[in-house]
Amino acid sequence: MKQDKPNRTIAPEFREITDIPFLLPEKRELSNGIPLYTIHAGTEEVCKIDFIFDAGMWYEQHELNALLANLMLNEGTNTLSASNLAGIFDFHGAYLQLSTDQHHAYLSVITLNRHLSKIIETLASIIHESTFPQHEFESLIIKKKNRFLVEAEKVKVISQKRFTEVLFGKEHPYALTAWPNDYDKINLDDLKNFARTHYKAERCRILASGIIRPELYSLLEKHFGSNDWKSPSLLPESEFEIHPSSRHFHLFEKKEALQSAIRVGCHAVNKLHPDFQGLLVLNTILGGYFGSRLMSNIREDKGYTYGIYSMIISLKKAGYFFIASEVGKDSCQAALDEIQFELKRLRTEPVPTDELNTVRSYMLGEMLREFDGPFAQAASFRALLEYDLNNDFYTNLIHTIKEITSEQLMELSNRYFKEENIYEVVAGSK
Repeated sequence: MKQDKPNRTIAPEFREITDIPFLLPEKRELSNGIPLYTIHAGTEEVCKIDFIFDAGMWYEQHELNALLANLMLNEGTNTLSASNLAGIFDFHGAYLQLSTDQHHAYLSVITLNRHLSKIIETLASIIHESTFPQHEFESLIIKKKNRFLVEAEKVKVISQKRFTEVLFGKEHPYALTAWPNDYDKINLDDLKNFARTHYKAERCRILASGIIRPELYSLLEKHFGSNDWKSPSLLPESEFEIHPSSRHFHLFEKKEALQSAIRVGCHAVNKLHPDFQGLLVLNTILGGYFGSRLMSNIREDKGYTYGIYSMIISLKKAGYFFIASEVGKDSCQAALDEIQFELKRLRTEPVPTDELNTVRSYMLGEMLREFDGPFAQAASFRALLEYDLNNDFYTNLIHTIKEITSEQLMELSNRYFKEENIYEVVAGSK
């Protein structure tokens, strides 16, 4: 039967987003107490497993220990070389990713369910039996340092690193203070000790998503449910004081640079604070999407940059806000002035209804995308785990997006974006 062609002259029907389907994870524990969260969804026989360890930068004694200890896990075990490990994942069509952030280290694998037994067995070898071989360590240091040398010369990297130092102080783990010469100070024994101390059962959580088969539970119990990889005692939780700079403007000169990188921002709050969700709306208006005020003013109207954006960063122990861009060095001061102008507008002028409604629609649409599929659902849930939050956070966020008023946004702007709260960091020339 011949089907009628769609009429392209008629716009699709507009539908308001009223609800976003959240999948609640099922929680159980392995015999040794490791929490296991599962999100059963999808149509393909694929599973993603995230091992989440309290082994991020917050816990390291020396720069880069957390990052490099995580990467060295995959460089050889008691029974498998680095090439053997790579071959197993490639042959079985699986993908392994290792990463770290301020508080956590991750081992994340995506695999077909029919290969689950082999992949989990291999993961167990990586987590329990890594040998940290000397040759692979030396090769990794050379590779990472060379890449770091290239990145460290970029003004956007300099501005990012210096901005965190200005906000938190050089000794704080939230300050990105590693530099190329830190790679020369890395000691292999330190990495081994870091891994042996922090990759332990009581510092681990597991999140699985996709099509969850019953054998997943028995395999995880078999390889990770015993008590023999628990520590004899709990590690004390370290605390660090924040020491922000007393100066609110910082220039890190790089005279040969053709552009200057700008970071402007201030301390804020994390996801646990009642103001956080309103700040997400405020940030979107200012610089959180392509139609934002910063983009319209500084890119479209003034032509000072190809791109400018802002973000609210939530960390376990703090939060902060920043605006980032790269501009021609002759336009740097003018761009800073326009940024301050836009921040002042938020403090002194109500957001027009049309603009606020556009932002509401954009944010709800983005939330739909962020929960599209089991892996996306798992990533959204993972973002709440360290705060002991659940999906009520997202339900409340939807309410905030729909109901927050221009007056409330002005109140938030005056609470957080006061001129005396703002730091400006420029890398390049001004």
